[in-house]
Amino acid sequence: MGHAHLVCEGLVATQGLEPNAATDLASWWHTDADLGRDVETFADMTKSRMLGFLDYQPTVNSFLDLFEALREARIIPRLG
Repeated sequence: MGHAHLVCEGLVATQGLEPNAATDLASWWHTDADLGRDVETFADMTKSRMLGFLDYQPTVNSFLDLFEALREARIIPRLG
């Protein structure tokens, strides 16, 4: 992702976004670690539920809410 800063700077200039360093917007090492795993991850929410974390939101809604918040903060451009 060595060129990410150039892409971010271009988007800021053309889309009127807030200036942010690409390294502040994503943890590339974490993404590389997640996507570079040789094995699948097994996740179980039982312990969280037993500790009282009972709220639920479908994954797609989480992404939609996140992207709308990023648009409102002018970190990513609006569509269209």
